[in-house]
Amino acid sequence: YMKKFTKEDFQKGLTLVQEAIDLDPADPLPYITLSRAYSITSHIADIDPDGHRLAKAYAQKALDLDSMNIYAADAYVSLGSNALYYDWEFTLAKKYLARALELNPNNAAAHYHYGWYITLEGDMDSAMNEFYRSIEIDPLSLYFTHNISWYYVWTGEFEKAVEPARKTLEMNPDYPYAKAMLGLAYVELGRYEEGLRLQREATEKAKTFEHYLGISYELAGMPDSAMAVAARLETYPSNWFNFGLAELWAVLGDQEKAMQYIEKSYELKQDFVVWYQWDHYLRSLWDNPRFNE
Repeated sequence: YMKKFTKEDFQKGLTLVQEAIDLDPADPLPYITLSRAYSITSHIADIDPDGHRLAKAYAQKALDLDSMNIYAADAYVSLGSNALYYDWEFTLAKKYLARALELNPNNAAAHYHYGWYITLEGDMDSAMNEFYRSIEIDPLSLYFTHNISWYYVWTGEFEKAVEPARKTLEMNPDYPYAKAMLGLAYVELGRYEEGLRLQREATEKAKTFEHYLGISYELAGMPDSAMAVAARLETYPSNWFNFGLAELWAVLGDQEKAMQYIEKSYELKQDFVVWYQWDHYLRSLWDNPRFNE
């Protein structure tokens, strides 16, 4: 339930895990489960604004109960991803992720997060190898498979983004994140009608990537609809949408507004900031002194 990345399903998962804790409070596995769930959703979905802090706390709780249990690698993955995405302690992140892979070389999540760490070092090919390794280990994971598509979207390689998004939808035709990526890739490739349909369907299920719908409208020659999405997103209280609004306003040609949201996401130490230099939709800002600062 938690991996469906909707608030309703996540709450169902929380209820089940709490039942497990009630049955055996000394078992580290429920806390590992909570740590993994909050770690992933805080990075990819607008579920809980304190998700990354909860992920770190539950990981430490599990290690305090039993640091040698077979799921300890997952706790180190959560600690490593928290250090990578939110604390920006990159040496520590590498240490935690390396420890996770030492305990379990077949930990798919460790390979996934290590791929994003390697991206910071500029080795995109090695990063992609880590992403594909996560899929080899866990081929049925919608999250890891759609991540390949998102990585290609992030770096502007839209033809390459199509196939992994399609594969994800073959496993689950209603998965909104894959619909969002495939829809955006189609729009970038000139398949506007089909791409916009997928974008709208994705947004009905989850608002996480609604800004991609706005970008798609702009690319399809529908600026009024694009502006309407931007205006709507600015009414949302969650800070999750800062990076999306930065991308959308950059595409709409308003560098000032884009920079406002970039600076806000930086001040809040949000998890996508350190990868902005590869963000295809922020490329118009790459020569902006404020962006580089």
